[in-house]
Amino acid sequence: MKRGNSIHLRTRLFRKVMFRIWKTFMLRKAKRYLGDVKYESIENFLLPTPAIIICNFEELNDFLILSYLCKDKNLCFLTTTELPDEKWIKELKAMNHVLPFDYQKNNFSFLRSILRSLRDFNRSVVISNEAAKKYADGINVDLSLIVRIAMKASVPIMPIVMKKSLTRQSNKIAKRDIFVGKKISVSPRALEFKDIFFKRRGVRKFSELPREDMAEIGRRILAKIQIMKENHGSNL
Repeated sequence: MKRGNSIHLRTRLFRKVMFRIWKTFMLRKAKRYLGDVKYESIENFLLPTPAIIICNFEELNDFLILSYLCKDKNLCFLTTTELPDEKWIKELKAMNHVLPFDYQKNNFSFLRSILRSLRDFNRSVVISNEAAKKYADGINVDLSLIVRIAMKASVPIMPIVMKKSLTRQSNKIAKRDIFVGKKISVSPRALEFKDIFFKRRGVRKFSELPREDMAEIGRRILAKIQIMKENHGSNL
Protein backbone atom coordinates (compact mmCIF):
# COMPACT_ATOMS: atom_id res chain seq x y z
CA MET A 1 0.00 0.00 0.00
CA LYS A 2 2.81 2.39 0.90
CA ARG A 3 4.63 1.53 -2.31
CA GLY A 4 1.45 2.25 -4.29
CA ASN A 5 1.06 5.64 -2.60
CA SER A 6 4.69 6.47 -3.34
CA ILE A 7 4.25 5.68 -7.04
CA HIS A 8 1.07 7.76 -7.15
CA LEU A 9 2.79 10.76 -5.53
CA ARG A 10 5.76 10.48 -7.87
CA THR A 11 3.44 10.34 -10.87
CA ARG A 12 1.60 13.45 -9.70
CA LEU A 13 4.89 15.26 -9.09
CA PHE A 14 6.17 14.27 -12.54
CA ARG A 15 3.00 15.53 -14.21
CA LYS A 16 3.20 18.80 -12.28
CA VAL A 17 6.83 19.34 -13.28
CA MET A 18 6.08 18.55 -16.93
CA PHE A 19 3.12 20.94 -16.90
CA ARG A 20 5.32 23.75 -15.52
CA ILE A 21 7.93 23.08 -18.21
CA TRP A 22 5.22 23.17 -20.90
CA LYS A 23 3.69 26.37 -19.52
CA THR A 24 7.11 28.05 -19.34
CA PHE A 25 7.71 27.07 -22.98
CA MET A 26 4.33 28.50 -24.04
CA LEU A 27 4.96 31.78 -22.21
CA ARG A 28 8.37 32.12 -23.85
CA LYS A 29 6.67 31.49 -27.17
CA ALA A 30 4.22 34.28 -26.37
CA LYS A 31 7.07 36.75 -25.94
CA ARG A 32 7.83 36.41 -29.66
CA TYR A 33 4.46 37.98 -30.46
CA LEU A 34 4.78 40.85 -28.00
CA GLY A 35 5.44 44.29 -29.44
CA ASP A 36 5.53 47.51 -27.43
CA VAL A 37 3.84 47.61 -24.03
CA LYS A 38 2.72 50.82 -22.34
CA TYR A 39 0.97 51.33 -19.02
CA GLU A 40 -1.22 54.16 -17.86
CA SER A 41 0.09 53.27 -14.39
CA ILE A 42 2.44 50.31 -14.03
CA GLU A 43 2.29 50.52 -10.23
CA ASN A 44 -1.47 50.19 -10.47
CA PHE A 45 -1.13 47.15 -12.78
CA LEU A 46 1.31 45.40 -10.45
CA LEU A 47 -1.06 45.50 -7.48
CA PRO A 48 -1.85 41.89 -6.47
CA THR A 49 -5.59 42.45 -6.08
CA PRO A 50 -7.84 40.69 -8.63
CA ALA A 51 -9.72 42.64 -11.29
CA ILE A 52 -12.15 42.20 -14.15
CA ILE A 53 -10.00 42.53 -17.27
CA ILE A 54 -11.81 43.81 -20.36
CA CYS A 55 -9.61 43.10 -23.37
CA ASN A 56 -10.03 42.76 -27.14
CA PHE A 57 -8.58 39.26 -26.86
CA GLU A 58 -9.58 37.06 -29.81
CA GLU A 59 -6.90 34.84 -31.39
CA LEU A 60 -4.41 32.32 -30.00
CA ASN A 61 -1.54 34.83 -30.10
CA ASP A 62 -3.66 37.35 -28.19
CA PHE A 63 -4.34 34.74 -25.52
CA LEU A 64 -0.65 33.84 -25.25
CA ILE A 65 0.35 37.49 -25.01
CA LEU A 66 -2.21 38.19 -22.29
CA SER A 67 -1.11 35.10 -20.35
CA TYR A 68 2.51 36.28 -20.61
CA LEU A 69 1.64 39.84 -19.62
CA CYS A 70 -0.23 38.57 -16.53
CA LYS A 71 2.06 35.62 -15.78
CA ASP A 72 2.28 36.64 -12.11
CA LYS A 73 -1.50 36.73 -11.76
CA ASN A 74 -4.14 34.01 -11.59
CA LEU A 75 -6.36 34.38 -14.66
CA CYS A 76 -9.85 33.05 -15.28
CA PHE A 77 -11.17 33.19 -18.86
CA LEU A 78 -14.91 33.27 -19.52
CA THR A 79 -15.81 31.04 -22.47
CA THR A 80 -18.94 29.57 -24.03
CA THR A 81 -19.96 25.93 -23.89
CA GLU A 82 -19.89 25.79 -27.70
CA LEU A 83 -16.25 26.60 -28.37
CA PRO A 84 -14.73 24.95 -31.45
CA ASP A 85 -12.45 21.97 -30.89
CA GLU A 86 -9.27 23.85 -31.82
CA LYS A 87 -5.74 23.51 -30.49
CA TRP A 88 -5.59 27.01 -29.02
CA ILE A 89 -8.85 26.44 -27.14
CA LYS A 90 -7.35 23.35 -25.48
CA GLU A 91 -4.20 25.32 -24.62
CA LEU A 92 -6.28 28.11 -23.10
CA LYS A 93 -8.09 25.59 -20.90
CA ALA A 94 -4.82 23.92 -19.90
CA MET A 95 -2.93 27.10 -18.99
CA ASN A 96 -5.63 29.01 -17.11
CA HIS A 97 -8.83 28.49 -15.19
CA VAL A 98 -11.85 28.52 -17.53
CA LEU A 99 -15.53 29.15 -16.75
CA PRO A 100 -17.92 27.92 -19.47
CA PHE A 101 -21.02 30.01 -20.08
CA ASP A 102 -24.22 28.74 -21.69
CA TYR A 103 -25.98 31.91 -22.86
CA GLN A 104 -29.17 29.96 -23.63
CA LYS A 105 -29.73 29.07 -19.98
CA ASN A 106 -30.35 30.90 -16.73
CA ASN A 107 -26.83 31.38 -15.35
CA PHE A 108 -27.15 32.36 -11.69
CA SER A 109 -24.66 29.60 -10.80
CA PHE A 110 -22.30 30.98 -13.45
CA LEU A 111 -22.42 34.44 -11.87
CA ARG A 112 -21.74 32.91 -8.46
CA SER A 113 -18.73 31.12 -9.94
CA ILE A 114 -17.38 34.44 -11.23
CA LEU A 115 -17.80 36.01 -7.79
CA ARG A 116 -16.02 33.05 -6.15
CA SER A 117 -13.15 33.32 -8.64
CA LEU A 118 -12.70 36.99 -7.80
CA ARG A 119 -13.29 36.94 -4.04
CA ASP A 120 -12.35 33.45 -2.86
CA PHE A 121 -9.63 32.38 -5.31
CA ASN A 122 -8.09 35.80 -6.05
CA ARG A 123 -8.33 35.25 -9.82
CA SER A 124 -8.64 38.07 -12.31
CA VAL A 125 -11.52 37.39 -14.71
CA VAL A 126 -10.85 38.05 -18.42
CA ILE A 127 -13.73 39.16 -20.66
CA SER A 128 -13.51 39.89 -24.38
CA ASN A 129 -16.42 41.31 -26.35
CA GLU A 130 -14.58 40.55 -29.59
CA ALA A 131 -14.17 36.88 -28.66
CA ALA A 132 -17.84 36.72 -27.63
CA LYS A 133 -18.94 38.06 -31.02
CA LYS A 134 -16.71 35.59 -32.85
CA TYR A 135 -17.36 32.40 -30.87
CA ALA A 136 -20.83 32.91 -29.37
CA ASP A 137 -23.05 33.65 -32.36
CA GLY A 138 -22.37 37.37 -32.27
CA ILE A 139 -23.60 38.10 -28.72
CA ASN A 140 -22.44 41.27 -26.98
CA VAL A 141 -21.08 41.49 -23.45
CA ASP A 142 -23.48 43.27 -21.10
CA LEU A 143 -21.36 45.97 -19.46
CA SER A 144 -24.05 46.77 -16.89
CA LEU A 145 -23.75 43.16 -15.69
CA ILE A 146 -19.95 43.50 -15.50
CA VAL A 147 -20.40 46.66 -13.43
CA ARG A 148 -22.76 44.81 -11.11
CA ILE A 149 -20.26 41.95 -10.65
CA ALA A 150 -17.43 44.42 -10.00
CA MET A 151 -19.49 46.12 -7.31
CA LYS A 152 -20.58 42.84 -5.70
CA ALA A 153 -17.01 41.51 -5.62
CA SER A 154 -15.47 44.92 -4.72
CA VAL A 155 -12.91 44.63 -7.52
CA PRO A 156 -11.85 47.18 -10.16
CA ILE A 157 -12.20 46.91 -13.93
CA MET A 158 -8.95 46.98 -15.92
CA PRO A 159 -9.05 47.73 -19.67
CA ILE A 160 -6.34 46.30 -21.93
CA VAL A 161 -6.10 47.23 -25.61
CA MET A 162 -4.27 45.06 -28.17
CA LYS A 163 -3.41 46.22 -31.67
CA LYS A 164 -1.39 44.81 -34.53
CA SER A 165 2.09 46.32 -34.35
CA LEU A 166 3.05 48.63 -37.21
CA THR A 167 6.70 48.97 -36.26
CA ARG A 168 8.00 45.71 -34.80
CA GLN A 169 7.67 43.01 -37.45
CA SER A 170 10.38 40.37 -37.62
CA ASN A 171 10.59 36.99 -39.35
CA LYS A 172 7.03 37.51 -40.60
CA ILE A 173 5.71 37.21 -37.02
CA ALA A 174 2.64 39.37 -36.41
CA LYS A 175 3.33 41.21 -33.19
CA ARG A 176 0.85 42.94 -30.90
CA ASP A 177 1.27 46.31 -29.21
CA ILE A 178 -0.36 46.58 -25.80
CA PHE A 179 -1.75 49.48 -23.79
CA VAL A 180 -2.79 48.67 -20.22
CA GLY A 181 -5.22 51.17 -18.77
CA LYS A 182 -5.45 52.14 -15.13
CA LYS A 183 -7.83 50.07 -13.04
CA ILE A 184 -11.27 51.65 -12.82
CA SER A 185 -12.87 51.54 -9.39
CA VAL A 186 -16.67 51.30 -9.51
CA SER A 187 -17.43 53.08 -6.25
CA PRO A 188 -18.59 56.43 -4.85
CA ARG A 189 -14.91 57.34 -4.38
CA ALA A 190 -14.32 57.34 -8.15
CA LEU A 191 -14.58 60.92 -9.43
CA GLU A 192 -15.96 59.86 -12.83
CA PHE A 193 -18.95 58.13 -11.18
CA LYS A 194 -19.70 60.43 -8.23
CA ASP A 195 -22.58 62.13 -10.01
CA ILE A 196 -24.26 58.74 -10.47
CA PHE A 197 -23.77 57.50 -6.91
CA PHE A 198 -24.80 60.78 -5.28
CA LYS A 199 -27.54 61.98 -7.63
CA ARG A 200 -30.31 60.80 -5.29
CA ARG A 201 -30.27 62.92 -2.14
CA GLY A 202 -30.25 60.79 0.97
CA VAL A 203 -29.83 57.51 -0.90
CA ARG A 204 -26.68 55.62 0.11
CA LYS A 205 -27.42 52.05 -1.01
CA PHE A 206 -24.49 52.06 -3.40
CA SER A 207 -24.47 48.28 -3.88
CA GLU A 208 -28.05 48.37 -5.18
CA LEU A 209 -27.87 50.90 -7.99
CA PRO A 210 -30.74 50.62 -10.49
CA ARG A 211 -29.93 48.95 -13.80
CA GLU A 212 -30.00 52.23 -15.74
CA ASP A 213 -27.28 53.68 -13.48
CA MET A 214 -25.10 50.58 -13.88
CA ALA A 215 -25.67 50.79 -17.65
CA GLU A 216 -24.51 54.43 -17.60
CA ILE A 217 -21.34 53.45 -15.70
CA GLY A 218 -20.82 50.71 -18.30
CA ARG A 219 -21.21 53.23 -21.14
CA ARG A 220 -18.61 55.53 -19.57
CA ILE A 221 -16.16 52.65 -19.18
CA LEU A 222 -16.79 51.61 -22.80
CA ALA A 223 -16.20 55.20 -23.92
CA LYS A 224 -12.87 55.22 -22.07
CA ILE A 225 -11.86 51.96 -23.73
CA GLN A 226 -12.81 53.40 -27.13
CA ILE A 227 -10.63 56.47 -26.47
CA MET A 228 -7.79 54.12 -25.50
CA LYS A 229 -8.18 52.29 -28.82
CA GLU A 230 -8.17 55.53 -30.79
CA ASN A 231 -5.27 57.16 -28.92
CA HIS A 232 -3.08 54.13 -28.30
CA GLY A 233 -4.34 51.29 -30.45
CA SER A 234 -2.44 52.20 -33.61
CA ASN A 235 0.38 54.36 -32.26
CA LEU A 236 1.73 52.96 -29.01
